[in-house]
Amino acid sequence: MSINKKTLIILSESEPCTLEDTFDIILVSDGGYITSKKMNLEIDVLIGDFDSITSDDLKEAKKRGIKIIPFPVEKDRTDGELAVDYAISLGSNDITILGSFKEELDHALGNLFLLFKIDKFGIKSKLLTQKYDIEIINKEKEYLGKVGQELSLIPISETVEGLNIVGSRYNLVNAKVHMGQTLTSVSYTHLRAHETVLDLVCRLLLEKKKSTPLHTTILSHHLNQHFASQYNG
Repeated sequence: MSINKKTLIILSESEPCTLEDTFDIILVSDGGYITSKKMNLEIDVLIGDFDSITSDDLKEAKKRGIKIIPFPVEKDRTDGELAVDYAISLGSNDITILGSFKEELDHALGNLFLLFKIDKFGIKSKLLTQKYDIEIINKEKEYLGKVGQELSLIPISETVEGLNIVGSRYNLVNAKVHMGQTLTSVSYTHLRAHETVLDLVCRLLLEKKKSTPLHTTILSHHLNQHFASQYNG
């Protein structure tokens, strides 16, 4: 197996989604094997404790030539984190995680925060569900979407400063947003195109200031467009 660049990880709690990208390798954690079959995907690696699939599923995977990496049920990491660690070990520089927000809250949050683990390695990543697309951004972001899609920014550090948004229905200029504020959540919805009737461009600018510490923001919008922003002050 050659060293890959773009990796798809399918989690146990995932739901079938439309994929716009192609991938060099597809990793599946435990019950994600069922999702991969529904999506008719050819997967490379099946990893986990396999408490969410049957012995027949495992036999089928082996017959298909899929690499099997088993772990005990009692362990210190979730199957999803094991898949992320394996992807990083392969030299991935772009990781997409296919998940869901319909599972237990602790699982959903744990899967969401896998993005921040990946980001520490300087690897581009995003989490996809049927409704959301969450991505890490560390520089100016140009978002292309359709009119009517919803955009939300949720600060998860104490303060986010120097935030500028242009091209949306409600723009921001050099804004400061504190954790707990809802100023930039669903209020930034129904984006309007400024180039064509259907498409739009929404630019997200983060100004770097010497006096501010590290700031992190989760940026999200419905209908498969979610973003997270992080920059050094």
